Amino acid sequence: MAARRTGVVEVRVHSRWYKVIASLEHDALLITVDENNFDCVGITGVHSSNGMNNGISTNSFGAAAAADINSNMSGVDDSCQLKEITSIPDTLSNGKRRVRIHKPDSGGLGISIKGGRENKMPIIISKIFKGQAADLTEQLYVGDAILSVNGESLRDASHDEAVKALKKAGKVVDVEVKFVKEVTPYFRKVSLLSEIGWQLEGMANPEPLSTADCASSRRVPLTLALIVRNLSLPLDAENRVIEIHSPDRRHTCILRCSDSHQAALWLRAINAVASDLNQKALDDTNSITGDVLDSGRVVYMGWLCEREPKAPSALQVSDTAERQCLMDRVWNPVFVALTGSELLFYDLVPWTREAWAVPVTSKPLYVIRVVANSIGRSSSRAGSTHSLSRNSPGRYSLSSGRGCSLERSSSGVSALGVAGLCSPEEFCFSIRIGTPKGVEQRVLRCETASSRSAWLRALIQGPHDCVASIKTVKFECSVGASAMECILTVHLDDGLSLERVDGVKDERHLWSHSFEDIEKSGDDGQRLLFLKFKREDIPRELDMLGSPKPAVFTLHTFLSAKLARLGLAA
Repeated sequence: MAARRTGVVEVRVHSRWYKVIASLEHDALLITVDENNFDCVGITGVHSSNGMNNGISTNSFGAAAAADINSNMSGVDDSCQLKEITSIPDTLSNGKRRVRIHKPDSGGLGISIKGGRENKMPIIISKIFKGQAADLTEQLYVGDAILSVNGESLRDASHDEAVKALKKAGKVVDVEVKFVKEVTPYFRKVSLLSEIGWQLEGMANPEPLSTADCASSRRVPLTLALIVRNLSLPLDAENRVIEIHSPDRRHTCILRCSDSHQAALWLRAINAVASDLNQKALDDTNSITGDVLDSGRVVYMGWLCEREPKAPSALQVSDTAERQCLMDRVWNPVFVALTGSELLFYDLVPWTREAWAVPVTSKPLYVIRVVANSIGRSSSRAGSTHSLSRNSPGRYSLSSGRGCSLERSSSGVSALGVAGLCSPEEFCFSIRIGTPKGVEQRVLRCETASSRSAWLRALIQGPHDCVASIKTVKFECSVGASAMECILTVHLDDGLSLERVDGVKDERHLWSHSFEDIEKSGDDGQRLLFLKFKREDIPRELDMLGSPKPAVFTLHTFLSAKLARLGLAA
């Protein structure tokens, strides 16, 4: 399948930037290293390694070594932190050197080797693991050819013979080595590629590369990956950097584009592929969760960034660079899943049934209101009012003092009106949640406009679908000077009703009203909910035994869902 986008970018490995070719495929980002144009862009400039010396080309070496067995003497996986290949001294001579290695009681030498007689190559150190025995000598380098071990020649040894010789060498190992400068470009490439990409847990990984591609390319899976800017690195003043984090956030692929325009194009393209993959992963997700989620199947999910609740407003800072730096520091990634009746928050992508069962937080959808706003907008509000009225045949309106509003015009077209649109650079929105302690606000950020639009649609439609499914929500409350215990019922079809908890069953019902009867609703922000119905002079006052906001937000959601349903039915 043809790549959706291809170009030269830089990838960051061990604090250095390397030029690579990036190709966006249908399920992953393919990173390819061209060893004939392999530049390391460091702090002091550009260091290029290519060409042919002494009759040994890096291309032919790479082909021979590709089939080798990686003998990791330390027993440590290749993903461990590696000794920098760029740390090889420029003055290192091609003469023989003798180095003594003291092997610990537990563990190995801390090296990987390649080559051997079968490949017509010497035994070459391909990796040195930091902090292990070989690294502690500070005298061995990637690219050193091992000529002998404790006096036993390895000049004509096969790969397996070299492995056996190193394993049986004892606690004190004397090696004779000679640096082979010609192979360092290849091992630099191998080291770089070993740091790129990851394997997905519990889900299908991208299609495997061909044998020829494996030597020079790695795939970065995009399914459920966190794609973000300005998270791991200091302020990207030029807005050129894109970060791709693995679902468990243990691995990162950081890209730098030639300019901000190219970065924006790459970000949109990568995000679009990732969004499609995330939705395709819903079937796998729901097969994993099964019945573990009482709130039903997952219908939408993905990564967002959440603003720290107590973070200072960046809009209060006049300097542009300082404001951007402040904004970058106050955002934390959060994985969000929308089910049939709840909004779930996780620190990482939950791969197992057990992980899905324990979200960091969960909120019922019917107490959630989405507001498309700027990050500096205050969340304080003393009360709220809503009304559903039929102004003329075929026209209904739902009004709110603030937040989202839905209106069906006489033409029969439903529209969503939102207040306080955020700037294109922020792609942020907030959700306001009615809780027993009051209104909780969570400010969230996407990385592209299309992602933001998709989340807004999901978070507006989700509560509507939720109340259409559950139909009824009940709240405990008290009424009157005697604090009579009652139950307030909100029903999608029947409206509002109030009944006593105690007493004869037939006498418990106190009153009921349709949604169209609601003239005004409000609250004092503390405990009291006020409901003014048509043909009644005095508003009804209910003590909600805590913050009235859950009831207020639930009423708003039911009104909004009712209006949306009326709009679709007409």
